[in-house]
Amino acid sequence: MPRDDRRTRLRRHFTQGLQGLAPQFALFLAAGVISTGLTALLASLPHGLDLPLSHFGHWQAWCALGLIVAIAFTGVHPLIGIATLAPLVAPLHPDPTLLGMLFLMSWALGTGSSPLSGSNLAICVRYGIKARHMLRWNLAYAFGGWLACGAVFALHAAAA
Repeated sequence: MPRDDRRTRLRRHFTQGLQGLAPQFALFLAAGVISTGLTALLASLPHGLDLPLSHFGHWQAWCALGLIVAIAFTGVHPLIGIATLAPLVAPLHPDPTLLGMLFLMSWALGTGSSPLSGSNLAICVRYGIKARHMLRWNLAYAFGGWLACGAVFALHAAAA
């Protein structure tokens, strides 16, 4: 921060700047509520949830990544997909590194490719791009990114 007028800038940041973070705060809070509620619901089931999976490996992570990114194209933030998936796969005791890569990749690919993400909507408005053009362009990017992430998952599985 420049030395001149620091107190005024800091005061302005606290009184006006932090208000702009309310939508992001609400998103993270909602994701936490969803994840906690789903965890409590699963814990209340007498025999747990019977998933058609016996373990969570790189193939399952790759499919889950595709699902989260596909859902992001409908307007659901990838963080909500992550918050929903985490308690579902937790009983399978997945590799934490694999899970971390999945969550990071799904957030990056979902928000970067979805034409309904805030950053892409801002780009559309700023540069006068039609949303359907953004959708068509980003489909190829999302598919290529999904394939590249699958290769990273495969390399991780080979190294393990």
